[in-house]
Amino acid sequence: MVEDYEIDELDSKIITKLQEDGRKSFREIAKEVDSTAVTVINRVEKMEEKGIIKGYTADIDYRKLGYHVVAAIELVVKGEHLQEIQEKLNNHKNVTAIYKITGDTDILTIAKFKKRDALGNFVVDFLLDSNMVDKTITHVAFDTFSEKYNIELTEEDITK
Repeated sequence: MVEDYEIDELDSKIITKLQEDGRKSFREIAKEVDSTAVTVINRVEKMEEKGIIKGYTADIDYRKLGYHVVAAIELVVKGEHLQEIQEKLNNHKNVTAIYKITGDTDILTIAKFKKRDALGNFVVDFLLDSNMVDKTITHVAFDTFSEKYNIELTEEDITK
């Protein structure tokens, strides 16, 4: 189980600024959130230690790099292989998300490919031939309307 960490208003403002631009300096963030650079640095370090901030990354438009095939793949996993298939998926270069879900399937994974045959190879050769997966249900996106990786923090997220 993931341990919740309660943030205050300053943490929320810092997170929002980092989501807007992860390359912004601590000095710039401090000015924008009405704090000091030292305080911002300490808060960010604390959130990094607690695993709230896990890293910094660029927002890439993968469609412009040729990744036009986006698939949501549901997996029915042979029970004893659940952890193993999660690790295998996590190490696959095309997989962008893995969720343990409720319902008739065990895992939902999101993956991106340049060509449909690469998706086919992933499902058949990588998943089904692994002898860890009993069944897959593959959904292919026709178009991407929006992809967001951040959510806006609200008053409800802040410790009073």
